[in-house]
Amino acid sequence: MRQPMLRFLHRGKFYTVADRGAADPTLEPMSSEESAWIVRELVRDQANEVLRELSRMYGPARGLLRELEDHASWTDGGTCRVEFFRSPRNPRITVPKLEPPVDLVDLGPDDEGDVEHWIEVELQDTTGAPVRGFPVDLDLPSGGRVTKRTNLFGFARIDGISRDGSATVYLPELDPDDRPATPEPVLDVLRFEVVDDTGPRAGLELVVTSPDGVERDVTTDADGCVELPEIAAGNCTIRARAPATE
Repeated sequence: MRQPMLRFLHRGKFYTVADRGAADPTLEPMSSEESAWIVRELVRDQANEVLRELSRMYGPARGLLRELEDHASWTDGGTCRVEFFRSPRNPRITVPKLEPPVDLVDLGPDDEGDVEHWIEVELQDTTGAPVRGFPVDLDLPSGGRVTKRTNLFGFARIDGISRDGSATVYLPELDPDDRPATPEPVLDVLRFEVVDDTGPRAGLELVVTSPDGVERDVTTDADGCVELPEIAAGNCTIRARAPATE
């Protein structure tokens, strides 16, 4: 059975002690620190009648102080079985009403109109590099169509979609005018000289492979030199031509 509330006057102010959640909702709850301070004041002032009644209802003051320190008051989020209240300094302050927990089964679904969804597309080329500035068309679950361009990282994102569901992604063909032009090959001139211990090697038949894989048969001139104009720039491979077999 729930114990009755204890009301008392201390230093011109009215206080109430009650089981947790049993006080008048018009009273102002006190913190653990304030409650402990009141108990110490009662002991110091030798408020015998109040202490006697408090001990009868909730145990000795020393034990009550220990419970406030170890468990804290309900106001502080603790589990102390005893709560202290005072007449409210602000009439609008009241004890929060204890509501029973709501079963998850009783919770209704969220309002679909308030839920926003998003779609993200990432484009990469065959080397794994991001495809930047590429137009992407998306047919949304609501039936509308949105066009976005991929950013510097190859991503295109559409936020604020109100309806959940599937979307269709289209990658439109690039306009021929938008296609990047095929870069012109960079050409260079290859010059080299072949010498041995006796001096320049004239009439030496060689095969030169350019960086683009093209092979050219060349022969050194009287000074052992070869000059190849308009050859792809880069490192070339030079080898002696294999002798013809009969």
